[in-house]
Amino acid sequence: MAIGPVRPRRAVAPTADNGAHPEVVEVRTDLSEPAPPAVPATTPALPPPPLPPEPLPPPPPPPGATAGSGTREWFLPDLAVGATIGAAGAAAALVGAARRAATRTASDGPDRAARLGGQARDRLADVAQRGTEQRERSRRWAEGVLDAAGTAVATSPIVNRVIDLQINRVLRPLVSSVLDDVLAMLEAEPDRVRSLVRGQREGIVDDVVAHIRSSATIGDATVDRWTSRILRRKPAPAPDPDPVPSPDDGAVQISEPP
Repeated sequence: MAIGPVRPRRAVAPTADNGAHPEVVEVRTDLSEPAPPAVPATTPALPPPPLPPEPLPPPPPPPGATAGSGTREWFLPDLAVGATIGAAGAAAALVGAARRAATRTASDGPDRAARLGGQARDRLADVAQRGTEQRERSRRWAEGVLDAAGTAVATSPIVNRVIDLQINRVLRPLVSSVLDDVLAMLEAEPDRVRSLVRGQREGIVDDVVAHIRSSATIGDATVDRWTSRILRRKPAPAPDPDPVPSPDDGAVQISEPP
């Protein structure tokens, strides 16, 4: 079926709150042709908004405090009462804690005392052991330092040079003077020198003879032992070695001249 041209309809906008005339808006339902440009409607100026209400006055300050410029001033009696109540509460809590501590201490007093005594003894033993170890370590360290220092001093070229100088300065003149005195005394008393040489000669000969005898005895014993082992017979008992003469036998003692 054919549809004829659609006529535009008019819509009426709701009335404003200020009682202005309603605005007429044209609504097109035919989309085949472009709509003409909209013409802004002329509306009367709105009245200014009303002023906000005035703020309420501030409430009065509570009792015990006065409002100032940015600070708060406390009432002294209230402070005193609050401090007294706080102190009383703290004192009561302290008394209760002390009473509980006393009760707990009285209940486990002996065990705690024994435990503390054992801990103290262990601590003292540890301290004594540490002191002993440190003393032994210090002694070894001191001995090592002293040995190293003594070795360094004894092998020092300076010390050797000092000793050589002292020997050349003291010992050599002393030995020379004593040797001169001894030679002068022997030259003055030749009989004593002869007896001394004779006694020393006899002592030396006796020592050589004793050494030869002991060596021969040991050799004879060795030969007898090997012979008895080869022939399978009982070895003869070894004779007792001759006593070695004492150096005092036959020696002449030299007495110093009065």
